This record gives sequence, C-alpha cells and structure tokens, in this order.
Amino acid sequence: MSSQRARFATYRRLQEPMRVWLGDDRYILAVGVGSMYLDLNDHRAPVLISRVFYVPELHGNLLSVSRLASGGLTVQFVEHGCRIVDDKADIIVGTASLKDGLYILN
Repeated sequence: MSSQRARFATYRRLQEPMRVWLGDDRYILAVGVGSMYLDLNDHRAPVLISRVFYVPELHGNLLSVSRLASGGLTVQFVEHGCRIVDDKADIIVGTASLKDGLYILN
C-alpha cells in the first residue's frame, strides 16, 4: 500500500473504494491499484510489485513480504534487520533496519 500516487508505474482507479482496516478498528480507503518499482539502496530494483493499493490517507508505505516473494525475491530476517535477495541473481538488492518493531527500508 502506498500514499505516493506519483510513484506508481501503472494505475487504475477502483470502481468502488476498498476499506483498509487499521489497528484501532478505524478504516481508511484505497481508491486505486497499480504497480510500483521498488527503490532499494539508491537504485531501482529490477522487480515491479503488482497489486499495490493507493491509499491517500496512509502515512508512508507498507510492503508485504508475500508480494516480494511473488516477485522472485527472498527476505532473510536477521537480528537487527533483514536482507532482500534476488533469488535468480543470488545478490542482495536491498536491506532494512529494525526500528521500534518495524523494518524500515534503507
């Protein structure tokens, strides 16, 4: 999910907005869906993530590990962060640091 409409490579507006439930039993609306390139380690990763929902009220972006896996990437969790690995090329394409229980892309 992303609140950054300009970062979408493809985009279409949803016919009906979709509810995205928050942890406090409130919801915000996804109003579109598309695909987005990941920017990892100051370069564009060779993977395009599909079915990314555009949620204007979201503060930041949320990335699903299962969505990375469907794009041919593996996420390796370590003590203070994680590595995102391209399975085909066997290279690390990105890293994230653990902060307050969340993994923040570097």
